Amino acid sequence: MSTNVISIVGAGLSCPLGLRLDQAISAIDAGIVRFADVPAASPGPRPDASSSTTTKLQRVKASILEDPDPGRTRTERALFFARHALAEAVTGLRRLFTTKPVPCLLAVPEAIGPSTPDLAAIKRALATVAADVGGLQLSLRSTWMFSEGRAGVFQALEVAMPLLGAGYCDLTVVGGLDSLVAPDVLTALVELERVRSDRAHDGIVPGEGAAFLVLAHPRVLAAESTLATLHAVAVAEEPRPVLDPRPRQAEGLTSVFLQLREQLGTRVDEVISAQTGQGFYGRQLAHAHLRNTTLMPDPLELCELGPRLGDVGAAAGSIALACAVGRMRPPIFVNRAQPPRSALAYGMSEHGAVGGCVVTPAQPSP
Repeated sequence: MSTNVISIVGAGLSCPLGLRLDQAISAIDAGIVRFADVPAASPGPRPDASSSTTTKLQRVKASILEDPDPGRTRTERALFFARHALAEAVTGLRRLFTTKPVPCLLAVPEAIGPSTPDLAAIKRALATVAADVGGLQLSLRSTWMFSEGRAGVFQALEVAMPLLGAGYCDLTVVGGLDSLVAPDVLTALVELERVRSDRAHDGIVPGEGAAFLVLAHPRVLAAESTLATLHAVAVAEEPRPVLDPRPRQAEGLTSVFLQLREQLGTRVDEVISAQTGQGFYGRQLAHAHLRNTTLMPDPLELCELGPRLGDVGAAAGSIALACAVGRMRPPIFVNRAQPPRSALAYGMSEHGAVGGCVVTPAQPSP
């Protein structure tokens, strides 16, 4: 667990509900969705033992941006959203950047069947956006790329916070990007029976998007430059994840909540879940909540991204974190008596990685 208090000075979010942070959060809070039935190839049954498997098209529900068209491949679509989100996050921060490279830690798409991300293209595209818009040079190392699905960004934060706290750097960029609606990904998900359908009633609704945050040590900036404050980050491993048929006890998520509770010492005002809305993840939250009631809001104030955005894969954790930051700023909290004093964002991957963090509003200048 990382416990340094770090300032969040930039945030950007891009998804089918909005290509900017405020637009997307307003749409999420208003209950707006952008779901469509899209075609996906799936293997059909073999008519007889001597014939080969046939291919047929079926319609799959997905959260997808169709106009403008982000592209056809998974990497192209993910980068479309990443360019918007990163540009928003670094805009206006040129005064903070020096000629020294800024570490960039990413939650990147994990392989799904034959679909693998083009990490070299991701590096090139993000470096270009950062240089053109923010005037900063990104340091993108392979060891700073985490392919742990919805929990990837929390693993990135677990590395980024000590880098800032130890003085290795003054700034870092952290984010995630993914698209599960590209044709090759949809085909793989259908073949794996992971998409909601007549055969998989508790499957996912594929989605896409990206979010980025710029983190800074408080020593390098004035208080008025801070959007929010990032407190403890916790990661753990669920020994029996969603793909494991054995009975589960939410050990991973319980551990993450316990670590955050011990560090924070008080309740949070709201919980933002990066999960998909599947029954397994609802039961995980219920178990972990009951074991950490002194951390949870009472009554529970829960924002679930899955029912609005679908499963955005590796982008989910960073989108949850960006939402936590954005919901604390005016005019986003216009429908509330006051902005939340703290928010817990968390995410879990299909393979067992779990992570979470706590965000509070920026403190006013003395």
